[in-house]
Amino acid sequence: MVSKNITITEEAYKYLKNVKGKRSFSEVILSLSRSSDDIMQFAGSMKDLDSKSIENVREDANRDWSNRG
Repeated sequence: MVSKNITITEEAYKYLKNVKGKRSFSEVILSLSRSSDDIMQFAGSMKDLDSKSIENVREDANRDWSNRG
């Protein structure tokens, strides 16, 4: 395994240390990067919903997005 030094904030280090448990820091970082970037994990998740339910989900998402600002 290749070893690299990186610089992170104390806050980031504490977060990773808290989350890692028995995993390595590399495993934690890779799992976090995969979980947030892989939109395909949601493919087909709404296939059983009717059009009204899908519209409700869309409206909720738009409202949540608008409230972020």
